[in-house]
Amino acid sequence: MKNDKSKQSNVSFSGKFVPAEATETLISEKLSKKAAKRSRRREKRQNERINSAPEQKWRKISLSNPPPIIPANIEEDITEATRSDNKKKRKRKNAVQGNNSNNDNDFVDIHSLEWSEVACPESIFMGDDLGGFLCLEEIDYVDVEYENNEETQGKTIKFKRIKSDEKSSNAKTKNLCAKPEEPLTKEESSNYYDLDTFDESLLLGEEMDESSQSEEDDEMDIDSKKEEDNNLKNHSASTNINHKPIAKGLGHNAIEEEIDISAWNQFNLSPTIMNGLKALQFDKPTPIQEKSLPFSMSGRDVVGAAETGSGKTLAFGIPILEYIINRNIKESENQLAALILTPTRELAMQVRDHLLTISKTSLIKIMVIVGGMSVQKQQRLLSKHPNIIVATPGRLWELFSENDAYLDSLRRIKFLVLDEADRMLETNHFEELNHILTVLSRTRINTNEWAEGDMKKTEDCINDLAPRQTFVFSATLDSKLKEDLKRKKSYKRKKDSVGTMTELMHRLEFSDPDPAFLDITPEEAVAEKLQESKIDCLTKEKDLHTYYFITRYPGRTLIFVNSITAIRRLIPIMKLLNIEVFGLHAQMQQRQRLKNLDRFKQNPKAVMIASDVAARGLDIPLVEHVIHYQLPRSSDIYVHRSGRTARARKGGISLMLCSPEELSLYRKLCLKLNKTDGLTNFPVDRGILNSMKKRIDFARQIDQEEHKMQKMNYDNDWIKKAAQEFEVDLDDNDNDPNIGNQRQTKERIRSLKFELNSLLSQPLVPRGISTKYLTSGIVRDLADRLLDESSHNSVILGVKNTKATDDLQSKKSKKK
Repeated sequence: MKNDKSKQSNVSFSGKFVPAEATETLISEKLSKKAAKRSRRREKRQNERINSAPEQKWRKISLSNPPPIIPANIEEDITEATRSDNKKKRKRKNAVQGNNSNNDNDFVDIHSLEWSEVACPESIFMGDDLGGFLCLEEIDYVDVEYENNEETQGKTIKFKRIKSDEKSSNAKTKNLCAKPEEPLTKEESSNYYDLDTFDESLLLGEEMDESSQSEEDDEMDIDSKKEEDNNLKNHSASTNINHKPIAKGLGHNAIEEEIDISAWNQFNLSPTIMNGLKALQFDKPTPIQEKSLPFSMSGRDVVGAAETGSGKTLAFGIPILEYIINRNIKESENQLAALILTPTRELAMQVRDHLLTISKTSLIKIMVIVGGMSVQKQQRLLSKHPNIIVATPGRLWELFSENDAYLDSLRRIKFLVLDEADRMLETNHFEELNHILTVLSRTRINTNEWAEGDMKKTEDCINDLAPRQTFVFSATLDSKLKEDLKRKKSYKRKKDSVGTMTELMHRLEFSDPDPAFLDITPEEAVAEKLQESKIDCLTKEKDLHTYYFITRYPGRTLIFVNSITAIRRLIPIMKLLNIEVFGLHAQMQQRQRLKNLDRFKQNPKAVMIASDVAARGLDIPLVEHVIHYQLPRSSDIYVHRSGRTARARKGGISLMLCSPEELSLYRKLCLKLNKTDGLTNFPVDRGILNSMKKRIDFARQIDQEEHKMQKMNYDNDWIKKAAQEFEVDLDDNDNDPNIGNQRQTKERIRSLKFELNSLLSQPLVPRGISTKYLTSGIVRDLADRLLDESSHNSVILGVKNTKATDDLQSKKSKKK
């Protein structure tokens, strides 16, 4: 029989047909056998544990010794405690039963309750259509219960009163509901600061009083409080759009008395402006300020042209601030006095910062309106009635075009300023500027189409307006404009003149019949201490020469290109070469643009690759080098680009990378800049240049492979999205070739990066230098150079730390 059973079991698992009853019996037999085995193991373990030595010892002790005797008084306490617990449990049960029995009596009608209306802030409802909503009401000390309803097969809601405890009432009186729409009380507001009206001078004054007291006690506390003050200034300058930055020494009432500002006395400026000039250590006016201030302070219109970094901002800013300060505070407190238009956002913020620093101790409200910022916040700041608005044309027209009150305030301004006016004529700015000038116009055109009543109203409105003062400043203005301004009466608008500087001058409607035209630009059109040079190279070699210049002459460097694609190609290559580089172009978000500018200003050896957005008006301190990676399309752009260095009477260098394809453009630039002999060639060490080629080649290959990888990922994502939209299932074979290519490219990128990092970990060795025998190469004093770490370049072996301006000057002197 056993053999028969084994045969049956083999048949059951061989895949042949077996009846269901046979399989069930087999499974039950196996399960019973397993259960029996488990029970035997369990009994065995229990027996082993009982018969163990420690268990037997414990059994002897527990059986031989009697239990401890409890004293009588403790036993009585225990019994009383158990009785009291039992009583409480009984009471709870009775209470629950009583509540269940009296449920119907405690329920209350919904209309008999004392409802109270809730004051809802308007910010809760984002849309205008509330869909029949009237109000919100609430009630306290009411519980909600749900009961099953057999008729509707659902649940009915019933309201039940709850007894209010004293604790809950006290808690509610202490923790009142927040009312965000109501203003804070004096006690509550003393603990907070309003970011929009925050005056940092008061806070710093209090901190200075505390620090002066701590100076007498301990000198260590002074250093810590100075660090806290510096951190507070840096933080506050970046938090609020309408906040005033603190000049050095002005917030701490520590203005240096040694600075002699008697040269400014000829303009009869107010003490507020004089203190601001002293804080900025402006001991004397610049040439453009010295020539323009007498005209602007007397109410004349001014058209000024001066080199970049010559102080044009204060040339038109001081008359505006002086006018507002000298007026009655009540009259000028909520009145818009000046509108300053700039072509770029960064320039607008820079102008705002300069004006705030000069007028730090006054109550003048200055606001900036630029794109890339919150529209709601700018509208909220406009409702506080600023005295001066610094804006770009696009966002200004966006905010003002839909509000008649804002447009009326524009018509009544006292000052109109166009900074970098020639850039305003570009296609991206001229359309909005045209609308703004139409609103500012005080001589209406085609009034025959108006009704008589409207004409009288507009004439009365125009007659009530005070004369407006207009300032136009730029680094590049045509000398023929002066003649065009004199022929203003005989000017006739032509189709060809649309968007030209001549038309802009006539659209401004100067109140002065003879505006003051001041042109103090030098014959060379650039700063006096700026040195200009070029490097002739192929287009493929521009990356190599740029890397050479950055590593050979480390310093704050601006690289200008003509396209955004060039920025996006250069930045990854430079980052692969371990260079701290930042980008700046028009398609970048405003927050990222400001962040990159701040990082560039903080690092003295940083590199920024930018489009012509950064060429206008930006005052970045101590920019040593400007590289024209791609030649500018006009001489005006070249002047503005080169003006980012050699500012404030300091030296700088402007370097062109000229390819054979750009020779014709280079010759045109030299003719317009009055440089008939051209620019001097910059000295390049070919030995260092050749040793850098491998690094550049590896960086380019890595960038190309990563670009391929991104493109493959994009194609795969596109196919997957398309398949999902069409509800099509992709086969595994569709992704096999791409996956293989991706793996190969990843491995190739990894190997290339490893080789590049190994090269970057070692210093560059120029030709003619032997690393084995220091005195056998061309450079005989190599050992002395390596020992002198202060004058030795850490990246390039055996090269002294010199400035680009010094090397260029030495080459010019050798030619002479």
